[in-house]
Order: sequence, then C-alpha cells, then structure tokens
Amino acid sequence: ENALAADHMELFAGFNADELAMMHELLRLLLDPEDDVPKQQSTPTAAVPSVGQAIRGSIALTRAGDLAMQGFSDNDCIHPWGLGGQDSSSWRMAPPPSAASQGQDSSEKQRRWPNAEAQPGRRGRNAGARSEPATVLRQRVYGLYAPLGWLLGRIIERIGRDMRRVVGTHARRCCVVARFAADVLLPRVQSMDEAGEMAPEVIQGLFDNGVNQLLSVEVPAEYGGVEASFMSLCLTIEELSRVDPSVGLLCDLQNTVVNNVFLRYATDEQRREYLPRLTTDTVGSFCLTEAEAGSDAFALKTRAVPSRDGSHFTLNGEKMWISNVAHADVFLVMATVDPTQGYKGITCFIVERGASGLSFGPPEKKLGLHASSTCSVVLEDVKVPREKVLGHVGQGYAIAIGQLNEGRIGIAAQQLGLADGAYHHALPYLFERRQFGRAIGDFQAMQHQYAELALELASARLLVYNAARLKDAGHDYVKEACMAKLHASRVAERTASRCIELLGGVGFSKQLMAEKFFRDSKVGSIYGGTSNIQLSTIARLIKQELI
Repeated sequence: ENALAADHMELFAGFNADELAMMHELLRLLLDPEDDVPKQQSTPTAAVPSVGQAIRGSIALTRAGDLAMQGFSDNDCIHPWGLGGQDSSSWRMAPPPSAASQGQDSSEKQRRWPNAEAQPGRRGRNAGARSEPATVLRQRVYGLYAPLGWLLGRIIERIGRDMRRVVGTHARRCCVVARFAADVLLPRVQSMDEAGEMAPEVIQGLFDNGVNQLLSVEVPAEYGGVEASFMSLCLTIEELSRVDPSVGLLCDLQNTVVNNVFLRYATDEQRREYLPRLTTDTVGSFCLTEAEAGSDAFALKTRAVPSRDGSHFTLNGEKMWISNVAHADVFLVMATVDPTQGYKGITCFIVERGASGLSFGPPEKKLGLHASSTCSVVLEDVKVPREKVLGHVGQGYAIAIGQLNEGRIGIAAQQLGLADGAYHHALPYLFERRQFGRAIGDFQAMQHQYAELALELASARLLVYNAARLKDAGHDYVKEACMAKLHASRVAERTASRCIELLGGVGFSKQLMAEKFFRDSKVGSIYGGTSNIQLSTIARLIKQELI
C-alpha cells in the first residue's frame, strides 16, 4: 500500500472515498498471506472473497473486467461494492434482461442451437439449457467478483488515459527525430562515412533549440533543455541510429553521460556555467579508458597531483578510445589523486579545450562508426583549478559507475535502432527482387529468416524499453541495463549479418547501406563493457538476489 501510494499517487487521484475504501480492502486481501479454501455453502454469501477465492474466480473476474472496459459506467452498476449486508445477487454489473427481451432472444437462440433444450447434459447458450444449481453458481460468482472486475476496469481506464498521454508525447518526439533523420541526416550518411567525420550541419541540427534539441533531452528547461524522460531519450537514440549509428552514439554520450554528470554531481555554479552551453552549441567528451584500464576500468595511470596551496591539480596521463574528441570543447577526465586509496582516490575533472598541455592523437581508423570521432587524449602537466573538480575529490568512481549503467541502456537503444534500420532497409528488396517467377520474400526459406529477425527485434525492444522504464520509475535497473545491452548488441550483429545474406550481392556492395550497418554493429559487444562483462555483472546480481 505504501509503495502504491508513493509511486502511483496520481493514479488514484480521481477515485472517490467509496472507491478508495474498496481499493484498500482489495489490497488488504491481496497482501493477506492466508489463502483460505472456501467451504461448501448452500446459499449465496456477501462475505469478501479471500485470496484463494479471488484466484479461483479469475474467469468471472476477467469477464467483469471486460464489461467495465466495454464502456459500463458507474450508473450501470446496481451496487459496485455491496458490503452493507445486501444479498450478493444484487452486485450485478447491469440490470438483468427483461422477460420480454428474453422471449425475443429465445427464438433466435433456438434457431442457432436447436438441440440445446433436448440435451440437458450439454451446456446450452440460453437460460433454459442451464440447471438451477448452475444458475445459482453463476449468480454467486458474478456477485462476488463483479466488484473486483469493476475496480480493475476503473484502474485500467485510468492507466489507459495516462498511457495515451505518455505514448502521445513519445510519438511526437519520434516524429521530430525521424523528420530530422530523413531531411538532414540521411542525405549525408554515405559522405560522412567515407570522409570519416561528422558534417557540421548535422551537429548543429542536433542542437537546434527551435525544433530538435536532441542533445539535451533530460536537461531541465531552466538550463535550456527539453526536460523529457529517459524513455524519450532512448527513443531519440534509437530513431537516429536507424539511419546512422554514429550520430546515435553522439546523442547517447552527450545525454546519458556528459549532461547527467553535470546534473547529478556538479555544483550549482558549474551547472549554471556548463549546462546552457551543452544544450546550445557545446559537445562534451567523457575520458575514462586507458591502455591498461579497459574492462578493468579503474586501473588508471593518469595522475592528478594537488598543488601545495591546494588551489589546483596537475594532470598527467593519456586516455585512449575517447569518443567525440574532434567536436568536443569540454572534457570530463578521470584521474587518480591518491593511488593508495584505490578506486576511492579517483576524481573527475573538467578540462576545457585549449588548456595548456592538452593535446589529441590522430583519429583512429576503425571498422565502423566512421563518422564518430575517436582519438586519444594526452595530458601533460595540465593545470586544473580546484573549482573545476566535478563533485568532490574521490567521487570519480561513483560518477563513472552511475553513468556507465545509464550509458549501457543508451548503447542498447543505439544497437536496437541499428538492427531495426538494417532490417527495414533490406525488407522491401525481398519483395522487389524476383526469381523463378516470384518474389524471393515469398519463398519459405526466406520467410523463416525475416520472421526470426522480427522476433529478435521485438525481444530486444522489450528489454531496452523495460530498462528505460525502470530507470524512469526510480527502481534498480543495473541488471536489466546489462541484459538490454548484451541482447541488443547480439541482435544488432546477427540482424546486420543476416540482412547482407538476404540481399545477396547488392548487400555485399556499398550500393546499399547493409554493409555499413554490418560494420557499425560489431562495436556493440565491445564498448560500454564487453559482452563478457555484462554476463559477469548479470550473474553477480542474480547471486546477490539469492543470498
């Protein structure tokens, strides 16, 4: 009851006092550990059903809920909660049909089931075919469980209204992103992939505060952001990645990592200084990985030495495989202040492009994600003022872990979008290409393949959306994030590979985007934690749940 009151108070705001009393009684019953088995009774009873009775009356409950969902209003209920000593037969969902209407219906029923009256052992579809005990039992079942069905109907109706509002918001968001992807991104995908860099107009379009604001989805409006949900962000990443996963990655890192670090851990002064920039024209970069700190992400060699007067820190070290370097102006650098403290000595620093001693290596030549900038970041005696410590000294581990978990859901959304883009890119061709006098998509061998892909896409989508839902609701989502990232990356790789096979020769060429989706998919099982790391984390969390 406390959980419902805390998490879903808005759900019950529209119920009156009698309905809330009914809700309280129902919850008490559902939470009652005793499952009393009802005894034989010769007459109907007005007692509130136990948990066991409620389970055994599920069929009647479902039917009553169906009636409520079909438009029955409060006026249609004779007595929705008949606890006042009234006979349970008065708890019907609607008045019984009149004798005249029964007479009118009987001829039609006799025509449709002529042998119903002649076969008393058969369950007839009219009143005459039922024995008296069966009629009494039906009245008892509907009398006891119709109120519960009515209540569920009201709850479902309320949830439905809220869901339509939420779905409508998400649908509008998807339309905005899809329009940007089609108008701005799609014409430039091939040229950006070949050039190995992202077009400036694409980055500016992601920032466009008048229309898109795709790089500030969760940022509060006071800082110039959209102030939308994490689910909206996942849909944004997915929609961009359907066209170009490189752009989806930029959106993911800016939102789930850089912006969220400032929102959660920065001081008020740091938020006021950086968030308006990050929502309008500034790309950020998260610098954690090193040559010796990959899966063991916190075996850092980069050091931050405090000055004697405590006014600044001097950073030395090198980061590698850092994304968005070519476009970023703000870098969040993880460095160890006190090596003797282990991971507790790691601290996050804000370093601006142009800082003395900050330099970058050449762009990495990668298998995929060509438009996404990936370089090393070199720090040689870079002096960072103490006020540029993000959070407090020693908080770097908590910052990194928190953002990596969110980033895994973002990567899962990116991989989901990639798989969906590859699938829908290849599917039309199967019904345009003809062999042996028919479309190749009509051959059973082909049908089974694209049906299997659709199944895998649906399962990945459910995992990703569920992890995002848990995160939005404030529940623990680490295990679900790992599952979503692991499964979505596998589905993306399998889907992209299978689509090339379905397309045949044109899939192997650069004539279509299938080969690009295939190249881009491989990194999903590597960055953000390898697939083996995801499996290990899932297993550890399962063990913790059991102990």
